[in-house]
Amino acid sequence: MRQLLSFSMVWASISASIAILKVTAGTGIWLFGGNRPNYGTYTISVDDQTTTNGNATSGDPIFNQLLGSASGLSSGAHTVVLTNTGSGSAVDLDSFIFQGQVGPGCVQPCFYVT
Repeated sequence: MRQLLSFSMVWASISASIAILKVTAGTGIWLFGGNRPNYGTYTISVDDQTTTNGNATSGDPIFNQLLGSASGLSSGAHTVVLTNTGSGSAVDLDSFIFQGQVGPGCVQPCFYVT
């Protein structure tokens, strides 16, 4: 029987232009962050394919918002890239959840942040 494993991690605010998450045995990922008046646009790509073009601008601060996700991925290594595409603005990455299969023949999920 296959089981699903979920993991989440809290991250600090991103002021750099890019964040890269490398998941070695994932089948899905969800990225969460804040929306604020001084935040801007971003993209999320999984394995070099853009999955989300988003905008984190909001009149009032709102926290723990889904920035983007990808599910139904083949079990294996995946690279997730969050890119700040706004000029002079920020993007907040508060947490992420990745999902992987565990059980006989599956690799223990792990991740790297670069």
